[in-house]
Amino acid sequence: EDSSKQVQMQHKQESFDIAFELIATKGLKKGIDYLIACHLLTPSPRHISSFLRIHQTSIDPVLLGEYIGEGGIDGTDKDFWNLIRFNFARATSFVGMNIEQALRHFLANCGFRLPGEAQKIDRIISTFSQCYWEDNAGDLHKCPFKDQDTVFLVSFAIIMLNTDLHKSHASKGKAPKRMTKNEFITNLRGVYNGVDKFRDYIYAVYDSIELAPIAVSISIQNKKGSHEHGPPSLPYKDQRDLAISIQSWVKSVKPAQELLRTVDVRHDDCATVDGQLDDEMTLQDYTSQMFSANWHHIHGVINATIDNAHLDLAGLDCCIDVLEYSLCTASYLGMTVERSAFSKLLSRVNRFNDLTVKKERVKGDKSSSKRSTSGGSLNFEDVDQVRSLTKKLHGSLAIDGTKIEMMKQVAKRIRNGDILLNDPSRTFVREGDLTKRHQLAGRSSTYRFFLFSDVLVYAHKSPNQGDYKVHEELPLHLMKIEDGGISLSTKQNSFHIHHPNKSFLVVASSRIEKQQWIDDINNSIGQEVKRKAKIEKSRIEAARGAAI
Repeated sequence: EDSSKQVQMQHKQESFDIAFELIATKGLKKGIDYLIACHLLTPSPRHISSFLRIHQTSIDPVLLGEYIGEGGIDGTDKDFWNLIRFNFARATSFVGMNIEQALRHFLANCGFRLPGEAQKIDRIISTFSQCYWEDNAGDLHKCPFKDQDTVFLVSFAIIMLNTDLHKSHASKGKAPKRMTKNEFITNLRGVYNGVDKFRDYIYAVYDSIELAPIAVSISIQNKKGSHEHGPPSLPYKDQRDLAISIQSWVKSVKPAQELLRTVDVRHDDCATVDGQLDDEMTLQDYTSQMFSANWHHIHGVINATIDNAHLDLAGLDCCIDVLEYSLCTASYLGMTVERSAFSKLLSRVNRFNDLTVKKERVKGDKSSSKRSTSGGSLNFEDVDQVRSLTKKLHGSLAIDGTKIEMMKQVAKRIRNGDILLNDPSRTFVREGDLTKRHQLAGRSSTYRFFLFSDVLVYAHKSPNQGDYKVHEELPLHLMKIEDGGISLSTKQNSFHIHHPNKSFLVVASSRIEKQQWIDDINNSIGQEVKRKAKIEKSRIEAARGAAI
């Protein structure tokens, strides 16, 4: 049995070696077609894009850029290539980035070089614009654009600006003329009249590009310990090959849970055991094969459920059960990669419910050490601890239900308030009318202020529709509150809101109301800073674990 498996592994490795040789000599299409013919890859856009992400360090960035820029011939063929491109780009998170940071991250860290053909550039940037809009729509500070088309136009303009500002000298005697800030704004105004609304944002983009060009690496990674005659395949020959690939994933993908975003469930059927049953195989062997073939479908369903947990708590309740069974199965079967992936999802659910997980190591228990997770995940030393945690998670959902319902009711009264529900950890704290003092104009306006656990929103009521139209969103982790005392000019209680985006004075109707607002905002700021520190710590631990 062992010799038969060894022969199969050797045959699989030889097929991968041949495929990568074809990729290097005849292009990505030939290599991928060969893998499909060998039944090592299915002809689905999701599987192909996952293959490209996993092996990007072994593929020439120029070839990869040309491949993902393909457009197809007819409608079905075009849809096929669009899905490959979307799945490849969608694995990367652009949350919390402005458009220049996101575009720089996409072009410099995702393993491909932008092709030279204009149509291919158009397709790639169009896909980037879709993903960026999905991640940042509604965040007026990071993404002040009205729609996805505007994101596309600005992205294309940034690429042109990058080329113009850092082009080489055409002649030795005279330096080429560089595009100025005003010219950049003028060019954008020619295709989008609303660009003047976020002029400072565009100026910041210009300054960043002028300071440091967007550089795309064109070298293939060749570190010590990698294969001499071919790229690493799955399964990996040694731990260093695995570490190199994980390092690449962590570099190109922001949060840990995004690592497996490309294997999300879409339109693919679940895999089954190939060939006839082997009498010598045990039930554990069959279970291991089936789970190995289908675990990513389960992972994708759970991941999607967690993303929409704030909208469907009943679904999350069922999801916790499925996650518990999946993690326990992976632990019993000793499947480290799968166990690590599911434990990251359990960490997401835990962060959503804000429970505390113990990480005590069980000393002297060899069996439990084999079941521990790796790769920066939670160190579950025993399956019983997983079950204990999922039980607590079930109990916490009843409390979360009241908070979620409150969030829904508040969001209904705010125009485009559904965007506020995108973050499952966001909760409503309080609301009320405050008078905002305009320092330059010397006048006052009354706004409705909505305090959430991570952001302060103020809006004005629409006389026609009766809802509240958002005027500004201010993230709390950058905010500072200063007691303004009793204003002599208004003879009412006031306090200052200091924020990098906007700072102003607000006046409450009474001293008690003012103090309540100050206390609630300061408490929310403290909790949000702790939450962000926890998330950043988890990200750093994941990156460090991947580098080991």
